[in-house]
Amino acid sequence: MNKKNEQLQQKIAQIDDLAKQFMTKEALIRYGNLKTVHPEKAINVAMFIAENASKIQEKINDDKLREILISFEPKKTEFKIRRI
Repeated sequence: MNKKNEQLQQKIAQIDDLAKQFMTKEALIRYGNLKTVHPEKAINVAMFIAENASKIQEKINDDKLREILISFEPKKTEFKIRRI
């Protein structure tokens, strides 16, 4: 079990390193904060960036990273209460 855990950590580190190559300094700061507070969200974002690496033409800035994070948020349904 320990060996699998190490392999998983290595894969996550590789994905993390790959994703960081496509980020500006500002985006790296936000990503670092995200990793500290929500490590699972950070892994999802890194995987998304790594999967789409071939489509990325310019570095991901802070605004673009924010858009990516928003796209991972579940859609909220709005309820309207009417009184009769």
